[in-house]
Amino acid sequence: MENQTVISSDYSPSHPWYYYLGGAVILPKQIKQMVMIKDQESYRADDFEKLNSRAEPRRSESLRLMKEKIMQELARDISGYRRAVRELKIWHAQDPLPEPFQSCNDVHTSMSLIYNHICNDFMHLKYLDNLASKQMDLFDL
Repeated sequence: MENQTVISSDYSPSHPWYYYLGGAVILPKQIKQMVMIKDQESYRADDFEKLNSRAEPRRSESLRLMKEKIMQELARDISGYRRAVRELKIWHAQDPLPEPFQSCNDVHTSMSLIYNHICNDFMHLKYLDNLASKQMDLFDL
C-alpha cells in the first residue's frame, strides 16, 4: 500500500480535519463573501416563506424580527468562533501535528461546527434580505 500524505486542502473549513491539519482560519468577512456567491438556499427557507406569506404590515414586521434574531445568533456565533480560534492557536503551539495521525480534538470539532453555524447564519440573512427587498402587492393575500 502506498503512503499518502493528507493535507488541509483535502478538506473544507466545514470539516474538523481541515483545522487538525493546519488549515488557515477563515475570517467571518470571508465566510460572508463565500456564502454570498454560493447558489445555496437556507435550510430554513420554508419557515421564512411562511413569514413572507403574511399580509402587510405583519409580513414586514415578522421578517424584521426574524432578521434581528438571526443577527443576534450571528454575533453569538462569531464570538464563539473567536474563542475557538484562540484555543486552536494554543493547541497548535503546544501540540504540533502528531505522527501518525490521530483523531481530531474538541477544538477542531468546535471550529468546524461554529464555521458551519456562521455559514448558515449568513445564508439565512441572505434569504431574508432577498425576501424583504421585494415589495408585496397591496392586494396580495
